[in-house]
Formats: sequence, structure tokens, C-alpha cells
Amino acid sequence: MCIRDRYQTSLFDQTDFTAKMRHSFHQAVKHVSKEAVKSYVLLGTEDLDVQDNLKVMKFRELCQHIQSKHYCCCVKAVFERFWDVMRSHWAMLQHHKHSDANDWLKQVHTPLSELRKSVWDQVKRRVEHLLSFHLATCKVEDMLRVIEYTKKLMDVGELYSESDSTMLRGSIANKTSQYFRSFHQANADELAVVLDNEPWIPIPVRPDFSVRSIKELQVGFSLAHPLKLENTSAPDSAHEWATDPNPFAGLDEGAEGESQALDDEDEGTEQLLLTEIDEDAAPGDVRKPRKRAETVEAGGCTSGLVLTNASMVLIRAIARYIMIMEKLDLGTEALAGLVLLCDLYVYDVFTVAYMHNAELDMSPSLNRMLQVMRNNLRKSPYYAPRFPPPPSEAPAEKTRSIFSMKKSEDKEVKADWPCPCTVMANLDSPDDLFGLHHRYTALKSLSFLRQVLESVRVRLSERFLKGASSSSVAQASLLNDFYSNVERNVELEYALLRNIAKSMIKLDHIPDQINKCAWDTLELAGTDGELRGHDFVPAMLAEAKVFFSRLDSGLLNEYGMGAEATETIVKAAIEACMAIMVEGFSRVKKCTNEGRVTMSFDLKQFQMGLQEMTSIRPIPSVQLVEEFIKGFFVLNDCNGEVEVMDWVVKHVHDYSEEQVKSLLMVSYVTFKNLKRKTRNDLLESVSQHYKELL
Repeated sequence: MCIRDRYQTSLFDQTDFTAKMRHSFHQAVKHVSKEAVKSYVLLGTEDLDVQDNLKVMKFRELCQHIQSKHYCCCVKAVFERFWDVMRSHWAMLQHHKHSDANDWLKQVHTPLSELRKSVWDQVKRRVEHLLSFHLATCKVEDMLRVIEYTKKLMDVGELYSESDSTMLRGSIANKTSQYFRSFHQANADELAVVLDNEPWIPIPVRPDFSVRSIKELQVGFSLAHPLKLENTSAPDSAHEWATDPNPFAGLDEGAEGESQALDDEDEGTEQLLLTEIDEDAAPGDVRKPRKRAETVEAGGCTSGLVLTNASMVLIRAIARYIMIMEKLDLGTEALAGLVLLCDLYVYDVFTVAYMHNAELDMSPSLNRMLQVMRNNLRKSPYYAPRFPPPPSEAPAEKTRSIFSMKKSEDKEVKADWPCPCTVMANLDSPDDLFGLHHRYTALKSLSFLRQVLESVRVRLSERFLKGASSSSVAQASLLNDFYSNVERNVELEYALLRNIAKSMIKLDHIPDQINKCAWDTLELAGTDGELRGHDFVPAMLAEAKVFFSRLDSGLLNEYGMGAEATETIVKAAIEACMAIMVEGFSRVKKCTNEGRVTMSFDLKQFQMGLQEMTSIRPIPSVQLVEEFIKGFFVLNDCNGEVEVMDWVVKHVHDYSEEQVKSLLMVSYVTFKNLKRKTRNDLLESVSQHYKELL
């Protein structure tokens, strides 16, 4: 018997009217929810015996048999019927409230109104059962749709019953948190698996490919089917929800069209991204890259951007994480998960591109960034098994000269940069310049990743940089630190390019050779009256000639590295040469004005030699060496520590702390004949400035 029939019957027999109505509404909630679930469960099988068994199951058992492909539709159908039940009760209350002809109807209005909370409690229990079995395993798109449906139902139910849904909201929060952990585990596993199998070969893309080509990253794009709720905002009053149409109605008419629209959208994306990732896998299923699509144009498509299989997996994950963070309140957990995925990719690129047989010059801030990434990955339950235990720390040296400090630090840095993923590419063969094309691909993929993260920066800032609560402050701090690292990736690229270039141009012996030259001379010209350069200049030019001959061997073009890649490597190599020259000059402990002039002459000779080997103009980083040579004269002319510190601050990003201290020792300290305490205070002030500025 339906509610209307029970109500009409009770008007004739008014005995225990409230109890009858309570029973009727409770039964209505149970009946409509069971019938809705049963109708979708029966769609999953054509076996008549199985259908007979399903028909006699209780609601909780039926919920376990809903197939994943029917889950969203089933939830929406159940909520549609719940809304109808609450709407019927509301209409009954309005009838009693405005009935002037019958005093009895007015009398039962109050107990009938109090029945709303009981009905809503019954609805919440059924919703709990409905969400208990499939929410944790459904696709992220379906999960977000179900959560949005449920929030809409709770908004309506709270207005209808004039009570809260604290327990249900808490239950949903726990379920979404559990879902995200499973979701993050799946993405972490997937990225690690793809990195383990990454060949570090660029993915071919169309010439017009850019961040805008990735639809998932655009504002307003949803990986879920478009929601058909009539009004997704919460009603303003207890009457508005009941006067509006049922927000969950019209499901069957739109579902098929939505699915087709999404398929068309995916097909369009495949034409831009010439690789596809299985984005329909549920949490717990490691997604596998689909077969790469054929290139649109003959011979493959290229653009200025470098993408890899792993970077595309990460970019797709970034889109999903942002969508989840915008729709769900997961606190710092979701943002920390996204940061961890990006850290894994950046750190793995670092270990792939890093040439261990050459010196790696990094600023203290860049070194700290990589150490934090490594330590966070080591502590992560997702990636800890991939890292060997950290080596025991070597005992500190009792004394350390300012001239030996940098070399010692470099040894410590090289000792502990373990690679978290298996490297499939061959990086040890001299025949292909030790996998130069693989290392370059890995390195340049960071550029596009940086563009992607910058494109979503505003959306993340709007989500996490608002609010003054302790959790909001923690989220804002995490986001700011993350984007500081993103910006520092540019510096990481240059550091690794210089490292790669150093491995190809052997100049490790040059600083010592420069140091052994006589720089404290009082004469500029030789016995024949001509100004001559030192022997290290021809040695450097000879090494540069070997380097250029290796680049001109045709290997770079063979592996798809064109003129732009070659120019990038050449510039990095020249910058490495200039940095070597600065390092050599910084080791000079005694120097006169004439010696500094000779340094400038050596630099000019080297610059002219390079101009004969390359068409790049101007020669990079010449000014870096010139400024260091001029620093000898500038510092000698300083009238106090303030002027000295002005020069140090100006060049803090150009030269290392040890190089600046060495220059001070050979110029200002010696020229001014500073006492030991004054000298030590000055050097300590330099150290303090480097700590504050780097």
C-alpha cells in the first residue's frame, strides 16, 4: 500500500495515526530503495535462477551485487526516489498546516512534523549501505559523481528534517580519505612501473602541441561525465528544495549521451597526444600504457617540447589530483601525494641525467632541494623499498681549509644519489656519447612539466592559499615550498647540462694547472716584448676541439637531437669551461695587478679560440670570468666591510662561497693587511650572507 493510500485509510480510522504514518514512510524508504537497486542488479545477469535468488535478497546484500558500470546510475535512481518520499511528506505537512476546516488535522501536524527526523535517519542508514561496498573501488570519475549526488541529497535532507547529517558526512569523509589512499597508491605504483620501463626517448607530438592541448588541465574540464543535476547548489530555505523539480530525475535520458560525448572527447585528445594512458583503471590496478598511436605526419611530428611516457603519466595524474582537490576536502593529504609524485619524477630524471664521472656544481639551495626529495622518497611507504639504506656519515674533518672545502663537499654529494628506478636505456656506451640523447631527453622533459605545473598554479593557490587555520597555513607552506622547487628546476637543468658537458670535455686538471702558473709577476711582456698567454689556454682549446669533433660526428642527428639540442650542449660546455677557469683563478693565492692583466689576456685568447670553433655569438659566460678578474681590483679599492659585502651580495649567485673567500684573501685582506680577528669576522660575514641568500 502506497503512502497516499495509507494516509487516506488512516483519515477514516484515526487511531494511532502518527505510528501508522511512521511505519508507512519507513516502509516507503525501504521499498523504493530496494526496488531501485534490484532493477540495476538484475541488469547484470540473464540467468533466471540467479535473478530469482537476487529478488529475495535484502537491501544490504543487493548492494554488494551492483556492477561497477551501473553504480552511478543506481545511486542516482535511489536518491531520486528518496527525494520523492521526502517531498510527499513535505506536501502532507503543508496540507495539514493550511487546513482551516479540520481541527484534528492541525492537531496531528506537530507529531507528523516530528516524524521528519525519523524518516531522514532511515534514509541516511540506506545511503550508508549503498556507499559501503563500491565507493572504494569505482573509478575516480564515478566516485566524484556519487559524492556530489550524496552531498546534494544531504543538503536537501537537512532542510527537510531540520537536523544535521554529521555522522553521514563524517563517514563520507573517511571513505573519500580511504579512496584517495588507494588512488594514490595506484598512481604511485603506475609512475614507478613506467619509470622502470622508460626508454627516455621523446614521444612524437604535433608541432602545435602545448599545455593547452591537454584538455584535462583546462579550467572547467571534468574527467567525469557532465552532471545533470538541475541545481547543484544548496537550497536557500526549507521550502525551496520542495518547490524545485527533483534534481535526480532524468538519469536514463542523459547517461548514454554523456558517455558518447566523453568517448568523442577522448578521441580528439588522442590526435594531439600520440600516446594514450589507460585512464579508466580503478585504484589498485596498475595502468599500462596503450600502444602508441601512429604519427599524423610522415616521418613523425616534432615540437620544441620534450615529452616522455612517464611525464605524460605524471601529467595525467596531476590533472586528476587537481580535480579531486577542487571537489573534495582532503586537507594536506592530496597535495602531499601530488608533491611526492612530482618529486619522484624530478629526482629520477636527475639520477638518469647525472654523469658520475664529472663534477656536479650545484648551489646550496639546489643541493638541499634534492636532498629533501631523496629523504622524503626514502621515508615514503610507497618508494622506501626502492632506496638502499643511507650510508653512515663519515666523521668530520678536524680542520678544513677554505681552499679544500668545496672539493670535500663534492665528494659527499656524489656518495649518496641512489637511483629509485631501473634505467632501461644504455648510458654506458661511448659509441653514442654515453647515452647523451637519453640523458638530454630526460632533462628537457622537465621543461614541459614545469609549464604544466605553472599552468595550474592559480587553481592550486585558490584552493590552498586561503584561510587562517593551522591546516590552511600548513597547506599554504607546502604549496609554496613545492613551487619554489618547480622554479628551481631551471637551475637543475643547467647544472646537469654543465655536468654532462664536463663529462665530454676533460678539464679536471686545468684548475691545478692554472694555480701553478706564476701570477705574482711584476712584468707583462716576455723577453721579446710580446704579451704571452699561459700553457693552460692551448690545453683547454685542444680539449674543446676534441669535444666539437665528437658532437660533429652525426650521432646527435641520428638520435633525433637537432640543432637546438646541439647548441644547448655546446653552450653548457662553454659555460663549464668558463666555470673551470674561474675555479682555477680562485685557487691562486698570490697575484699582482700584472697577473690579473695576464688573466684577462688568457681569457681573451680562449674566447678567440672558441670563436673559430663555433658560430655561437656571443661566447657564453665570458662576463662571468671578467667580473671575477675585475673583482681583484674592485675589492682592493673598497673602503670598508660594507662595500665588500655589497660586491659579495651582487655576485652571490655567480660564484661559490669558497671562491669569493679566496678572492678576498688574495685581494682585500692582503692589500689592507687585515688582522686575524678582522679577517675572520669578514669571512664569517660572507658565510652568513651566503646562508641567508641561497
